[in-house]
Amino acid sequence: MPQAYGRGYRSLVMLVLIIAVVGVACSASARTTLQVYLAETTGPYVNHIKEITIPAFEARYPDIKVELQLGNWGVETVSVRYAGGAAPDVIQLGSGIASYEGMLLNLNPFTEGWRRDLNDFPPGAIEAVTVNGEIQAIPFALTTRTLTYRKDFFSQSGLDPERPPTTWDELVACGKRLVRFDPDGSMTRQGFRTSNHYHDFAAFLFQAGGNYMSDDLKTITFADDAGMEAAAFMNDLFHVIRITDKDAGDFKKGGAAMEYLSPSYISPEYESQTGIPNEDIGVAMPLKHKRQSQILLPNSWAIINTTSYPDEAWNWVTFASSLESVIGIGRATGIAPPRRSVINYPPWSTDVRWKTTYEAISIAMSCPIKSPHFPDIRKTFVQPGLSRILYDQEPLSVWKDVQRQAQVWLDGKLGR
Repeated sequence: MPQAYGRGYRSLVMLVLIIAVVGVACSASARTTLQVYLAETTGPYVNHIKEITIPAFEARYPDIKVELQLGNWGVETVSVRYAGGAAPDVIQLGSGIASYEGMLLNLNPFTEGWRRDLNDFPPGAIEAVTVNGEIQAIPFALTTRTLTYRKDFFSQSGLDPERPPTTWDELVACGKRLVRFDPDGSMTRQGFRTSNHYHDFAAFLFQAGGNYMSDDLKTITFADDAGMEAAAFMNDLFHVIRITDKDAGDFKKGGAAMEYLSPSYISPEYESQTGIPNEDIGVAMPLKHKRQSQILLPNSWAIINTTSYPDEAWNWVTFASSLESVIGIGRATGIAPPRRSVINYPPWSTDVRWKTTYEAISIAMSCPIKSPHFPDIRKTFVQPGLSRILYDQEPLSVWKDVQRQAQVWLDGKLGR
């Protein structure tokens, strides 16, 4: 080969290599970087997102690179970044969707082509993330409180462990058989455990036909007729019927035979943590009264409305909320998946208690989390007010007074 030709050939090869390298670099730099902010930071969940969800997502969408950011459930970090023009593209939010008012993208245009998937979520969960007709988030996990009971305690008390209570009256009847006292008259096992927490009151408030606020979120309603009936019933459980006592211990420690609890108690892992044999834990539908329901609060994915990549962000939301993804995360972490069709897949398909749990979730309701004032209402008025009635034994009329105080406070916030 002539020397000049050799030099020219080598130069051509080098040029091709340079173009190839530059092309790869340009291709890599052309990838969209999507910032995904996690509020759920438990180890198994984060590990699954890092090791399974992100690699699978990037394989499906090779032009998108996910930048994972770990945060917390508070709105402050996101709101500060939003004000500074540096908000992430996708965030996780809990039951305080109203705290993100003005920051979230309306997902209605995206969900039009996603109706089959959307219908797989419990109606109460989608309603909870729909604000003024706009779907603003898609659930990735469900927080609920399902009526849970000890089958062994039922058997020991002469009750059928396969027939849990279905009404308020039956709850009382079972509770009387299940409650235990020591010789001094102190309760050692509650027939049914409840508390002043707004989660616990919600079950009876909903079942009595009420809610904490009106639909337009301008009126406090937790002590209307339904709320008074619910508070009176809970008060009777503590002080008249005497099947409930805040000092008797909780379900986990064997201090209660029945309680509204997270479905995590179905998990076999809880046997080693609590000492309660898994087969001794029963799950029931919520009690029937004027309405049959229980509490449901979704944790959700949302897209920040300042994102430069709305389509890519929606790709992440739908991928992370897909049936395949929520099944994988549910199996790895024990988190209750938000899709009802998981009941067709193990481990949910192999345990009848999950079937009951998802039936209960399908009729569950949410608190007024679309009001930015609800967190303060429950912390400042609901729980302290219930403490006065249930624990301090103040007159039931206190509940009406607390509602009036809450309404005055809310009117001030609304500028009325």
